[in-house]
Amino acid sequence: MAFASRVAGSGYTFLEHLPGTALASAAVYSRTTADAANVSVNSSGYLGRSTSSIKYKTEVRDLDEREIEKVLQLRPIDYRSVIDEQSEAESKTLRLSRAQKKLDDLNAMPLNERKADYQAELTKAQAQWAEEKKWSDKPVRSLRHTGLIAEEVAQVLPQLVTLDEDDQPEAVQYERVTVYLVGIVKKQQKQIDDLVRRIEKLEKK
Repeated sequence: MAFASRVAGSGYTFLEHLPGTALASAAVYSRTTADAANVSVNSSGYLGRSTSSIKYKTEVRDLDEREIEKVLQLRPIDYRSVIDEQSEAESKTLRLSRAQKKLDDLNAMPLNERKADYQAELTKAQAQWAEEKKWSDKPVRSLRHTGLIAEEVAQVLPQLVTLDEDDQPEAVQYERVTVYLVGIVKKQQKQIDDLVRRIEKLEKK
């Protein structure tokens, strides 16, 4: 079993991660909605629902304009993910291993245990192994992604960065970058409005 559950006195249910495993849920992936809060996970593995209501906030203040403008110092990049490539390599190994085991089991099956459809199963298993081997031999090449580098963001706007258990930059809180962009858009819109008024005044002369 990949995970063992444990209920704590606090009411939390913990999933104990076993070596070499990952938490996955096809049901969650398949159930989509456009009307729900984001869910985040911290470095301790706790899942939490992101909220924006004023009832969860204290000491509310407007962002300083100089602070807002720092977002312009961030460097947009595109890149390939090391994690994607590792995941694909692991997936290839696992799938080929399963196909190989199925083939080995069929070849090792005693003659007196082979059913009428044995040859059909063997042919199917051989074809599956050949397909997995062909895919496995292809170079691992992940898609390119766009984003920011957490270490760089931490130097400019550390409040937009999530830290790992060693307090080192781990991830960028991309959804909060938009807050700064809203401030930039509002400032630029004000500049546009001021310029339009000046042009209108000049045209009236």
